[in-house]
Amino acid sequence: MSVPFDGFIATLIESVHSLEPLEIPLLEAMGCSVASDVVAAADMPASSVAKVDGYCVRRSDIEGASASTPVVLPIVADIEPGQRPSVSVQPGFGVRITAGSAIPDGTQCVVPTEWTDGGVARVSISQVPTLDDFIMPAGGVVKDSTVLVPAHTRLRSSHLGLIAAAGSDRVLVNPRPRVVVIPVGSELVEPGNPLGPGQVSEASGSLITAALRNAGALAFRIPALPTDARTLAATIEDQLVRADLVVLVDGAGARTRSVVRDVVNRIGGVEFTDLACEPIGVLGHGRVGPDAIPVVVVPSDPLAAYVAIEMILRPVVRRMLGLEPVHRPVIRAMLKGTIETSPTARSFIPATVSFDQGAYVVTATPTTGHPLIATSRSSAFAVVPEGVGHASDGLMVDVVVLERRFA
Repeated sequence: MSVPFDGFIATLIESVHSLEPLEIPLLEAMGCSVASDVVAAADMPASSVAKVDGYCVRRSDIEGASASTPVVLPIVADIEPGQRPSVSVQPGFGVRITAGSAIPDGTQCVVPTEWTDGGVARVSISQVPTLDDFIMPAGGVVKDSTVLVPAHTRLRSSHLGLIAAAGSDRVLVNPRPRVVVIPVGSELVEPGNPLGPGQVSEASGSLITAALRNAGALAFRIPALPTDARTLAATIEDQLVRADLVVLVDGAGARTRSVVRDVVNRIGGVEFTDLACEPIGVLGHGRVGPDAIPVVVVPSDPLAAYVAIEMILRPVVRRMLGLEPVHRPVIRAMLKGTIETSPTARSFIPATVSFDQGAYVVTATPTTGHPLIATSRSSAFAVVPEGVGHASDGLMVDVVVLERRFA
């Protein structure tokens, strides 16, 4: 009897956990999730700085300054960014300052250059700012201990820049899981090589590896293996030392499927489940090796592999990354056209989504020719639930959004 999809995927996701947190150099953390809140270690800026190019003065010295009656002050020093001020602002004098420079003692306000004649030795001031105007106080951007990046956030370049601006060169992350993808089948030929009779270019392994990298994993693809138990067992055992997850791409023939099952059960415990899910069908899951490394066995059929990536492998990788939510976003949309599916299984149909007259519309992608043609032209899965079978035009269905081309 087929197993319901929701219960299966929930159990599978709960069986894996995020990897042990690791402090790594900042530029190596791209795509990882932070293991705990990243907080500012100090005030930003560390001391008061000028917001604009201008002049540091005492406000009492420029009271009443205007365009018709400017106030002229001698300039005693210039302050540039990165310098520690060597002078203070004394009554009757000014200090020229560049934006971002530390404010010298005695400053009551900064007069923007635009409000002056831009003098070097002496400056003529024609407008009066308020106290502390154009001054960024210490901690005015970020206070000490402010949360910069919340825990479980997947790090983007902007996050790394913010952490660097706060003065940190390392960050504690849930590291990216290392996933080894192993296609199996004597009929498989490495892409780029000529095909002989009955041979096909290996595609599902490349598809899965690329998708797992996109999900955040450090995914590696092993060249396609022949249907040979000894070779497969040796390869798996050799790869376990660098793997947090192993994905086996089951071959097309019954002999290959039998060899894969025998090998994974000899070196670990793997269960093969008949899922009430089209087009996946049977999927293997368990652990292998002395360290009980998780393993998932997916069908080699490209469309089944594609659905398995998005609906099963991607959530597993996101759980290992410590990311939430683990699933793709789901919207409701009106079906355009009809879809025929099995009434006993949940079906994931490659589709495109559009936005028409204030509502989402989903259209199944034609599946003529190679199945990857349909997937490459799709931005979503239309989900036809169990018990429906015939999904008619106008039916409201769930849609798993893979890419927001319609936004």
